Amino acid sequence: MKNKKHSSTDKTTSVANIKYYGLGLLSGVVLMGVVALSTSGGRAVAREFVMNITTAIKHIFSDGTTLPVAKYYGIDVSRYQADIDWEKVKDIRYNKLSRRQGLDEVSQVEISFVACKATEGSSHKDSHLASNRDGVRDNGLIYGAYHVMSIDSEAQKQVNNFHKTAKLHKGDMLPIIDLEESILGKYKPSDVRKKLSEIVSAMAKKYGSKPIIYCGEKFAQKLELSKYYAENPQWRARYGSKGEKNKEADIWQFSETGEVEGIKTMVDLDAFCSAKYELKDLLIK
Repeated sequence: MKNKKHSSTDKTTSVANIKYYGLGLLSGVVLMGVVALSTSGGRAVAREFVMNITTAIKHIFSDGTTLPVAKYYGIDVSRYQADIDWEKVKDIRYNKLSRRQGLDEVSQVEISFVACKATEGSSHKDSHLASNRDGVRDNGLIYGAYHVMSIDSEAQKQVNNFHKTAKLHKGDMLPIIDLEESILGKYKPSDVRKKLSEIVSAMAKKYGSKPIIYCGEKFAQKLELSKYYAENPQWRARYGSKGEKNKEADIWQFSETGEVEGIKTMVDLDAFCSAKYELKDLLIK
């Protein structure tokens, strides 16, 4: 079939059609976005999309994740990692010479423990906890569970929510309290410490040992955690430190852009580097 020559009228009509259909497509996308964001599920998908894009950009423009020397390594996960193939989650892969991820996979270190998000506040439960907990235990990894503390909810209700949901057993990690700087809001550091003390006390009574406290390093300094909670094992987040040990951390979250086989999204990487404890000391007796 021979090609036709288009007249100037045909070209004008084609351009108009392209604009028309393009505008229609854009309107449809915007409408679907509005509808999606009007539901909790849609908003969750949008948050996950933004999170993945953000961490991907960080990973692209960073020079890789440095793997610190440690006794044990672990990861922490939540519903944001979606469905995980736990049979494949065995190791953190890294370049043997540079000790960084994102390069040729030359060697690997074993993952020993996994902290799974369990609860937040007095009622929220992570939708992927049950599947993550089963996957961790079924594949011989040490199971841990963390609770994101709310300053506005009653301490005992938060602990009850965590206890019923996490289902910790003997041999699991001690409960982990997650302190996010966003909880500060209109409150003072002393307000956060007051609520934290109430939860620490209630958890210690429930589990027989002081819980682990997780916090970003800068926020931990603002709260003076090393001063007021020196008897609690410390889990600190600090990134981009090129492998230097975090002196105040018993467990150190050294990356938020880790790549682990079996997990489709990027994941937090942790190193157990305590000079004070052995890993067995942080398990429920």
